[in-house]
Amino acid sequence: MTTADFGRFYKAIHGYDPFPWQERLLEQVSREGWPRTISLPTSSGKTSAIDVAVFHLALEAERNLDRKAALRIFFVIDRRVVVDEAAEHALKLAQALLDSNEEIVVSVAEALRKFEAKYPLDVAVLRGGMYLDSTWADEPNQPLVCVSTVDQVGSRLLFRGYQVSDEARPVHAGLVGNDSLIIVDEAHLSTPFLDTLQAVEKQQGSSSTEARLARGIEVVKMSATVQGDGAPFSLEAADYENHELGKRLDAPKQVELRAPEKRFEEELAIAAKELAALPNVYVVGVVVNTVASARAVFEDLDKFGDAVLLTGRNRPYDSKRLWDEFKDRIAAKHGRVSTSTLFVVATQTVEVGANLDFDALVTEAAPLDSLRQRFGRLNRLGDRKEARAVIVLRPKEDFVYGAPTATTWEFLKRQDKVDFGVSAMGELLKNQDLKALNTTGSEGPMVFEKYFEMWSQTNPAPWPEPDVAPFLHGREALESADVQVVWREDLEEGADVKNWREAVELAPPVGIEALPLPLGALRRWLSGEKKQPVADIEGLPDEKEEKRKQPQKPVLIWRGPGEEVSRQVRPGDVVVVPASYGGCDRFGWHPELEAAVEDIGDAANNQLAEKGLRKYRIRLDLFGKTLKQSEEEFRGLLHRLRDDAEEDPEIEIREKLAKLLPPYPGSPVIDSRVRVATWPKSKPRPKLVEAAKPEDDEDTSAGLDKKITLTKHTAGVVEHVRRFACRCGLHEDTVKDLILSAEVHDLGKWDERFQAWLCAGSLPRAMKEEEPLAKSGGRQTIVERRRARQFAGYPQNARHEAASVLLACASGALAHATDRDLVLHLIGTHHGYGRPLMPYWEEDERTMVTAEWGGKGIETGTGRELGRLDSGWVERFARLNQKYGYWALSYLETILRRADCMQSRKEQESD
Repeated sequence: MTTADFGRFYKAIHGYDPFPWQERLLEQVSREGWPRTISLPTSSGKTSAIDVAVFHLALEAERNLDRKAALRIFFVIDRRVVVDEAAEHALKLAQALLDSNEEIVVSVAEALRKFEAKYPLDVAVLRGGMYLDSTWADEPNQPLVCVSTVDQVGSRLLFRGYQVSDEARPVHAGLVGNDSLIIVDEAHLSTPFLDTLQAVEKQQGSSSTEARLARGIEVVKMSATVQGDGAPFSLEAADYENHELGKRLDAPKQVELRAPEKRFEEELAIAAKELAALPNVYVVGVVVNTVASARAVFEDLDKFGDAVLLTGRNRPYDSKRLWDEFKDRIAAKHGRVSTSTLFVVATQTVEVGANLDFDALVTEAAPLDSLRQRFGRLNRLGDRKEARAVIVLRPKEDFVYGAPTATTWEFLKRQDKVDFGVSAMGELLKNQDLKALNTTGSEGPMVFEKYFEMWSQTNPAPWPEPDVAPFLHGREALESADVQVVWREDLEEGADVKNWREAVELAPPVGIEALPLPLGALRRWLSGEKKQPVADIEGLPDEKEEKRKQPQKPVLIWRGPGEEVSRQVRPGDVVVVPASYGGCDRFGWHPELEAAVEDIGDAANNQLAEKGLRKYRIRLDLFGKTLKQSEEEFRGLLHRLRDDAEEDPEIEIREKLAKLLPPYPGSPVIDSRVRVATWPKSKPRPKLVEAAKPEDDEDTSAGLDKKITLTKHTAGVVEHVRRFACRCGLHEDTVKDLILSAEVHDLGKWDERFQAWLCAGSLPRAMKEEEPLAKSGGRQTIVERRRARQFAGYPQNARHEAASVLLACASGALAHATDRDLVLHLIGTHHGYGRPLMPYWEEDERTMVTAEWGGKGIETGTGRELGRLDSGWVERFARLNQKYGYWALSYLETILRRADCMQSRKEQESD
């Protein structure tokens, strides 16, 4: 297989030949590596850079240690896309690698299978996760395409993953920061993020060992207007001569400019209605700069005819419902047939990655680069001989983009005619200085070495520390950084927030039910301010307004079970509010709306359950007080639902249940407080889904379904570590140290109190006559696990991995280590603690732990002494960071931690 086979591969996947530039890019990447800058116009098929990266990885799959192609490909878009063209493109590619019988596709799939992962290629979409939503690669050796945003990728890279627990942050940093190609689309919008990426690359290059352990990151900037390092990769004559690409580039897009005297939103609606009256115009796009203006235009046009509102300020679950309803009428595809007019009102979220095709366009004035992106959705495939558009100037200054909007408007007014066709606009802009016309990116602060050192300390994190938001979006990003808002019907206004916490803990939020909102907008809404000019760009400062002094309505800040209640909302937090607060409908953010918001928590959860990603769940509180009285009553209702009785006095409840669950998925487990019913996970579908299994490697030993002996579990972890480390291309000595750490990582579970905890508080005979357990049998709720721990006498904050460190030292196993410090560190951090301080707990200092290893008995302390400041644990952490580098060290931790997690899952799913 060679680069010459790429054309056959591409056609086998997509049904048509690649454009000349796509084949030329692969040749350059294979020969010289990735260009730092790719400068391509919209509609030229930029997402095919993903195909190039995947094919390049297949070509390099056998090279292992000296492999030049990245294992993980991050396609970063600084927009909240409504329909993610890049994600759909990647899913199509990955599914073909699973199913296709085409010879060249089979060859590529076989090459990618040499990494010995579950799929030839996996795909993830990161738009903002939740606690325990590991929405991307399960295995470090898995070839992966991840489509995401600056916030999600950037926060993870800097060890401060938004909606990621403190324990899981090193795993996310290790996977983003190693063996990764990061393609930043529309890079001119992400200057602070690019500066931060450059600082990370420099830091990784300064480590003498890190380059040997892992490839680190490679960054590619992609945009029609980005300024590159040296000559950018761009279109050539052969591309313009290509029939399909040529008609896209040459398609005319005639523009009328309007500066209204009437109400701004009214003029946008008038222009849309005028364009809709033209012959063969069925889909009219209206793109504005703020969510509030989009809402106002939509409400006007919705009275006139069919209309849909698309913004990034919506819950992904609702966005998907809208897309499924309207995709046949608005998606870009040849031969689309329409019989009636549809108005598609949107924010700038459709500028990037949205596979939409408008017959006509109305847009608010904006900087030139933004307008060019919007016009990329007009006559997207070049099938129309003519496409008309109107640009409308807002009467007051544009707070979203500032001066470039006015400068662009004046530039366009000076032209005899304005044509936003790609070729026509390119000709107009020849020799034109675009700096004043394009979006002005906010400058980010300087990144100092000390910042990386502080961010690498994940549990406990130092305080104070620099917030990562300004390093992703610029100096003013703190107030505009996003939080995720979740509405719940079972939270009662006026009740104690601690009671809210109990309800949410029983049914934790999932990512697709959360609406992304700037932190400042949330605060103003909670203070009673209804009208808010919120933009739809990550990290963009809101319109400057005086700070309000009104008290804010209470909210629950959700950071996972067991996390302390916080009163200060931070960027990236999940904020749960009562549904009665209002503020959202099926089209998204609507701060003026006072009606209760639809609670989609169970529906969103069960949508993921259908894919095998989590357990089915129903909150009984939502079905009325009668169902709270007894478990038997609810079981009876389920049986009636299963039997599909035609006559039932509780028909409304049955209908509501039927919407939340597929036909009776088995026997439920009902919480002891009769608040929530859950069902076992369904088996995953035999095809790819957008996200990996929800999984966290925090210790869940006391809450699993099957008894697993320590010997069996450890053997499985060792085999996973061996496969992960070898297929990730790590050095032989490092692989041996990882395997050694896996062999002794759970010795601390020999503690009799830990074994009693596993068995719900009673010490099993296993400690006397059988092998100790790694995992217990019998499902337990979080509350039941806490009670069992207390009854067993296993101290609060005690960590079995701390005892494992001492037992490993006493066992003699470390005589085989290449790097003794590394092995001890990996053992002590395999659940995310000890970075840099190991937990400390109170207990009798005479308490000892006895274990066996290598056929001999061992006895040591419990490990609590590692929590002392003079234990040397912190110094070891500092030495290893200096030796390996921040991201390579976390990568090595990730290998062991994911091996442990995947073995636990295998044990649970096995018959």
